[in-house]
Amino acid sequence: MFGAPATEHFHRNPKPPKAEDWPLDYDITRFHDLSPDEQKQQLAADPHTPWARTTRKSLTPEEKAAMIASAANWLRLGQRVRITGTSPSIDGSNERRVGRVGVVWRLCSPTFADYVYINLDLIGQERSEKVIFIELRDVTPIDDKED
Repeated sequence: MFGAPATEHFHRNPKPPKAEDWPLDYDITRFHDLSPDEQKQQLAADPHTPWARTTRKSLTPEEKAAMIASAANWLRLGQRVRITGTSPSIDGSNERRVGRVGVVWRLCSPTFADYVYINLDLIGQERSEKVIFIELRDVTPIDDKED
């Protein structure tokens, strides 16, 4: 018992979900593919247009307030959530986090009330904790039984 070599038990994480092509709820337009006149119009309409592509439309203050009010029924620390949406990465591909499951780790101040911190469950070869900052509209609550 005390003279035997130490035994380390390895507990494998669940395998990651299959990467699916999650449909975006908006079209991607590469900024550099537009004509100079279209670029000027786009920059006049949205000065925050990134250099590589346009992003999905930002929510109006009324839409943000309605979203936060509807989330008040389920948004709490420790609530299990699934990431259901995302904005595309710089290269235009979907994020790999869509479909991941985690728990609400921290709520944000009123300045960023439409964002939340999610502590993702470990999958595959992951060994370190991953806490992400994500828009509230990109997560949906799930029951513990749904995992």
